[in-house]
Amino acid sequence: MGATKVEKVIMKFDFGFAQGATVAAHKIGVLPAGAIITNAYTDCTVDVTSGGAATVALGYTGAAAGFLAATAKASLTAAGNAIKGAQTAVDGVQEADEAIVLASDVEVIQTNAVAALTAGGGSLFVEYVVNS
Repeated sequence: MGATKVEKVIMKFDFGFAQGATVAAHKIGVLPAGAIITNAYTDCTVDVTSGGAATVALGYTGAAAGFLAATAKASLTAAGNAIKGAQTAVDGVQEADEAIVLASDVEVIQTNAVAALTAGGGSLFVEYVVNS
């Protein structure tokens, strides 16, 4: 019988530098094949700002909004709603009460839409189990 190993990865999202602020999908990390995602939460440490009506989604290859659906910048604050300063569970970690099991390595992505971002950031924490 193989051992079960619990892992946690921390991925930073930062809209204060040119590449992270553009309207596009940006790689912020990688999750391994075989990972069974058990929890995900965020910690927004700097309020998100934009000259327009920007939105941000957090997800992974094949599910661009798998951790956080496109959320308006006004909700992305250090004291905010969708991403809170306190460690808050992210909607979408389970689909139809089934754990997400990754068949292959996937990139974790932050997708900015509608308008470029000018500041803001925080961390996405993903916990998963790997059977070995």
